[in-house]
Amino acid sequence: SYMAEENPGGQGGRTAKLLRRLGVIAAIVMVAAIAALLIYGRVIAPMFAEDADQSSANERIPSTAVSLEFEQSTTHMIMPEPDMPASYLAFKVTLVCANPRTAALIEKQRPLFRSTINNCHSFLHRDDCDDRALQESVQKQILQKANELLRELQERPDPEIRVIRVVHEDWMVSDI
Repeated sequence: SYMAEENPGGQGGRTAKLLRRLGVIAAIVMVAAIAALLIYGRVIAPMFAEDADQSSANERIPSTAVSLEFEQSTTHMIMPEPDMPASYLAFKVTLVCANPRTAALIEKQRPLFRSTINNCHSFLHRDDCDDRALQESVQKQILQKANELLRELQERPDPEIRVIRVVHEDWMVSDI
């Protein structure tokens, strides 16, 4: 049967067969690589991220910490059906700063931080707003973005100038 597959010249048939095998092997390697990346991205990386998040969430609040309260704000939410009346989220956030220097820098640039806080609450889906996990996710996002902004505002970033916790004093969904 092997001889029946080859063409009379012999060389072209073997080359085509070799190319098919190489193509199949390349496809198998690609599928395995994609599967490995998906497993890493969905299983392994989040495990390490949760450890890092838990360590920052469990961080002791130093006696030098200063809390900065931001005024209450509201945002409209994305509704499950476009013809539904819009619901809105009323929220109030407090940033817990590691020290008075951090608080002073945030106070000096309060509008930038207020905008960051408001942006982190924008475009939330109504269906998700009753879930405590969304609130925690928004807090983590604010913490990350606030610390990025603090680094940008310093000529030489000082690791002691940072926000150590974000607290929602209010998180109220209002369905109209």
